[in-house]
Amino acid sequence: MPKCVASGIKNAINMGIAVQAKWEYWEFIPHISLNIPCLFDFLKEQLDTLERCRELQEVQINNATANLVLFLIDPLIL
Repeated sequence: MPKCVASGIKNAINMGIAVQAKWEYWEFIPHISLNIPCLFDFLKEQLDTLERCRELQEVQINNATANLVLFLIDPLIL
């Protein structure tokens, strides 16, 4: 087989591999595009949960502080 024919076959194979890779890449993009909103929804839920936990802890600390003040004041009144 002449060298130019062999290099032509090699180029065709390389082109086929490149086309296949590009096709797989373009098939992959919609999966990523569909999952990005799901990721942001998940992150938003996690942040909302953390915010609620922080608010609960803030209330618990305020209540504990108020109860401590009452506990310290009551014996002085008696």
